Amino acid sequence: MYCVYLRKKRNEEFISVFFNALFFIYILQVLRFTIFPIPIFSPTIREISSKIDILSTMNIKPFANITLNRQFYYNILLTIPFGFLLPLLRNKSIKKVLLKGIAFSISIELLQLLISFLIKFPYRTCDINDIILNTFGVFMGFVLWKLFTVILKAITKKLNLKNDKFINYILGQNNI
Repeated sequence: MYCVYLRKKRNEEFISVFFNALFFIYILQVLRFTIFPIPIFSPTIREISSKIDILSTMNIKPFANITLNRQFYYNILLTIPFGFLLPLLRNKSIKKVLLKGIAFSISIELLQLLISFLIKFPYRTCDINDIILNTFGVFMGFVLWKLFTVILKAITKKLNLKNDKFINYILGQNNI
């Protein structure tokens, strides 16, 4: 629906619609990994939910109990595409990309906390370290984006591809 809106109402070019759809699919995948499945009807949860304090599972101390395990790296890798794709869509500065990345990460953590309260069980933990690591991932994605554009500009100049719509869109010259 959003793609149809971009194409018809805002008169966006196909390239723009494609990258917006790609970003939307990425966001859905992030939600799939960070929010779902929600264990609503689990008998085990019903049995132990009254014995666990949801707030006691939160971590609001930065770098407390942080370990270099898979979860540590997953939190970084999860948001690298955010930092790479957002400037492609909206030609954003590092500051705006980081602020949107922080807001996105905080939204995920708060949604996990809200769902925990609704099902009366901490099925996911709300952790400040996740926000910090996600933000670092966004930063890494942005750095990779900048490196990619520098390389693409050099290739475009060397191969004389300055009139290519796809490359011009990627490089932020989306006056297509």
